[in-house]
Amino acid sequence: MAAFFAAVAGFPLLEQRLTGDDAEHHLLDRPRDTPTRTGLGVAGVVFYGTLWAAGSADLIATQFQTSFNAVIHLMQLIVLVGPMLGFMISYAVCRALQKREQERLQAGVESGVIVRLPSGGYVEAHHPVTVGERFVATSLVPVSPREPRRNHRGKIPPIERVSVRLSSCYRANTRSRQRAPRAADVARTGPGASSDRRP
Repeated sequence: MAAFFAAVAGFPLLEQRLTGDDAEHHLLDRPRDTPTRTGLGVAGVVFYGTLWAAGSADLIATQFQTSFNAVIHLMQLIVLVGPMLGFMISYAVCRALQKREQERLQAGVESGVIVRLPSGGYVEAHHPVTVGERFVATSLVPVSPREPRRNHRGKIPPIERVSVRLSSCYRANTRSRQRAPRAADVARTGPGASSDRRP
């Protein structure tokens, strides 16, 4: 447990090392925009929650009238497999939300109204997204992995190569608010733009 809490406390420093981002940030990232960080957070919650539940293994066995050893074996399995499953599921959900958001920007919001075409086919009518939704989505840009740092000889040390590779994995599919377009400009650009011009 000491190692777990040390990892939680040192995670911001490790993230800064991996990303090379030492700027000030005053806006929180949405979980879907940082799928790797979200997945690691879910994995940590599952790991700690399983250990917390294992502390009441005797009560669980008593309430469900099962073997105490069976409960312990189940907790051991969950503490090993649960964090990995939690990471993969949460990562997949974040990616699905990102794709869904892009589809809404391009095609608009489903209205449930079916329209018949002159050719005889049927399509569903779509409503444009609101200015607020478009503003949030278009203010996000993909984050590139940090560039490798060379030593005084102009070479990239092996530890730096590993760090850059980890940075690429960590920042995969990550988006950040690195630019802030005006809401009025966002409302006039792109397919599915809303006619709602409220500030």
